[in-house]
Amino acid sequence: MLKLIVSIILSSLFLNNAYALDLKTKIGQMLLIGFKGTELHENDSIVQDILAKRIGGVVLYEVDIVTKEHGRNITTPTQLKQLTSELQHYAKKAEIYPLLIGLDYEGGYLQRLRAKNGFAKTKSAKQIGTETPDEIKQDAEKMAETLNQVGINLNFAPVVDLNINPQNPIIGLKERSFSSDPKKVVADAKIFADIYTKHHILCSYKHFPGHGSSTSDSHLGFVDVSKTWTPAELIPYKKISGCSMVMIAHVVNKQLDKTGAPASLSYEMITNELRRKLHFEGVVITDDLQMGAISKLYPDFNEVLIKAINAGNDILIISNQFTQQNTKELVEMIYQDVKNHQIAESRINEAYQRIVKLKHYVDGASSK
Repeated sequence: MLKLIVSIILSSLFLNNAYALDLKTKIGQMLLIGFKGTELHENDSIVQDILAKRIGGVVLYEVDIVTKEHGRNITTPTQLKQLTSELQHYAKKAEIYPLLIGLDYEGGYLQRLRAKNGFAKTKSAKQIGTETPDEIKQDAEKMAETLNQVGINLNFAPVVDLNINPQNPIIGLKERSFSSDPKKVVADAKIFADIYTKHHILCSYKHFPGHGSSTSDSHLGFVDVSKTWTPAELIPYKKISGCSMVMIAHVVNKQLDKTGAPASLSYEMITNELRRKLHFEGVVITDDLQMGAISKLYPDFNEVLIKAINAGNDILIISNQFTQQNTKELVEMIYQDVKNHQIAESRINEAYQRIVKLKHYVDGASSK
């Protein structure tokens, strides 16, 4: 009981001081934005977004998806450490510290910290799935240390998709799943979650409600798992704790939402299934809202924002890989949607409070 009271007092102080902000700044905290550049200058748009309190975090990439060029944000460990330090410097200046600095670092094929750039070599989830628990702990410790060393406080991992379809082009063929056995996936993911938590690194289970049975890639376009998905894919979300975040997939699953809305824009899947039925109380984050699965279905980006927020997402990833969204305009757009009663202000406040709690958790580690 004493621990609970202390936690409430700390959260209250945190809310009433650095994060007692206006509506537009609360909206900004919901945005995790991608940008180009390996170093920062005061007049850079991303720096201006931070100083104006228009974002709550950034998402970093090693490759520019459109140009296929390497070095979009990441070249070497030394460069990346300098970049994250500069990002946090401006966040402190703007009093929105700590900034969430996130990337995909799953190991194996999908990671932004590549061995060829001087980072430690890693194994794929499929390889890790063949190891003993002690070996997995060693892998997780090594990856957590790498993230700490370069100032990354948010890792979009571990993947808890089941390897149902080994020919799945985005999960199975890229060895991103620990196993087809949900018990094995739960056990391995829990090891990573516990070690990331120990190192004060935020982690995110993905991709809810399950991407392992798909036959196509949601980066490229419409993905429907209605006929291939099984309830076993929900087991990881029922059985494990540790990561305070869940990433929502852009898959259509009519077994859970008969309307055919992508999970990332579905109130039924996020609020009813994940929150109410599975009792998840942490932060819900979208996959990149510019991916083909969304952009090809919803060309009006304002409609995407409204649907994503109303569905129950707390943080919206906008990579700025495919098109460049002006962050000031995004904040204004959502602000007007609230004023026009298309989004409830209570939904913004709810998301904001979860984000504050998240940032309070990483603040100590980020300030070291």
